[in-house]
Amino acid sequence: MKFILTLLCLLSLSCSSNKAEGIWKLDFILHNQKLPIALKITPEGKNVSAILYNGEEEIELEGELKDDQLVLHFSQSYAKLSGQIKNGVFQGHWIRTNKDDFKIPFTGKKIAEVKFLDEKKDEKPDYKFSGEWKIQLSEDRFGLGVFKQQGNYIKGSILTETGDYRYLYGYIDGQNAHLYGLDGVFSFVIKINLEEKAFTAQMYSGTSEPKVISGTRDSEFKLADPANMTVTTTTQNLPYQGKSISGENIDFKAMPEKLKIVQIFGSWCPNCIDETRFFLNWKKENPKLDEKIQFVAVAFERVETKKQALKNLIKLQKRLSIDYPIVLADYNNSVKVEDIFPIDKNRAFPTTLFVNKENKIVKIHTGFAGQATAEYFDDFKKEFQETIESML
Repeated sequence: MKFILTLLCLLSLSCSSNKAEGIWKLDFILHNQKLPIALKITPEGKNVSAILYNGEEEIELEGELKDDQLVLHFSQSYAKLSGQIKNGVFQGHWIRTNKDDFKIPFTGKKIAEVKFLDEKKDEKPDYKFSGEWKIQLSEDRFGLGVFKQQGNYIKGSILTETGDYRYLYGYIDGQNAHLYGLDGVFSFVIKINLEEKAFTAQMYSGTSEPKVISGTRDSEFKLADPANMTVTTTTQNLPYQGKSISGENIDFKAMPEKLKIVQIFGSWCPNCIDETRFFLNWKKENPKLDEKIQFVAVAFERVETKKQALKNLIKLQKRLSIDYPIVLADYNNSVKVEDIFPIDKNRAFPTTLFVNKENKIVKIHTGFAGQATAEYFDDFKKEFQETIESML
């Protein structure tokens, strides 16, 4: 009898796994607008791993499959996909676990290929969308759109003075364009009406109310220089001290031979994660320079308890293999960045302080133009290298 029950359990698990395994096209519904994205699910017994294909980005998820119920947690954000697989349909919700009442419904069916929009690359272009656009995001806020195009397939991002919209992808259809993006924290559906050298669009994001944006083709438009947006309020040395989440004491006075890079960030912030990946790659590519620098990440978390904040940071540290200290500065908005560091105002996460051997802040970089911004990311990498070399 025990053998039969065990066999039935194994058969049930196998059937559930077969239902889940494969490539799914999920349609998330933002204010009645569809956001299509591919998800590849790989069952491993009761456990499940998955990859969400956000344009050029691959986002890891992990979770559990029990009968028809599947829960997938985003590895690097406070979010999950929770739903049921029944009759060949995966139906459920994207839930942000650090926000009250944030639930976005989705429905999915299996497809053959991850790149379900690739057919658009072979089409004759209906419109030339590639290039740079000055985009009015609100009455007094502008962004810089940077896009590339292959056939009718488009990809790119929108830079702002505090960060970027990360990976956007979509296609052109006649005089209309459609852009999408979803990373577990942010989501976008942008429906664009194209004109000769301009566009108007309706933008949907998460549970926020839709808003109208507009753009004009403008290769001369520039955002504010991120190196001049935030200024230090003192010429004195920075006597920073702290204790890392691993128990390591950090004291800048005890490091007179090193430059210091202070990364003001949060584990909840996708742009911060992009910057962390850049720092880690830079350290690997520049081992001799890395010996002369102390990177320190100072975290401002957004959770209710210190225990949860530490748990999230430890998880991120392991996931990305972060090899420099992380200090928890705040977790519930009780401490401001300006309470710890002598800057006029913290305008963005991340913000990076460049501190010389004498512990003076010599440069502050606001925000981060990430990997999705193409040549702007290349410009940042070049500027970072030049800054480090000039400080040595």
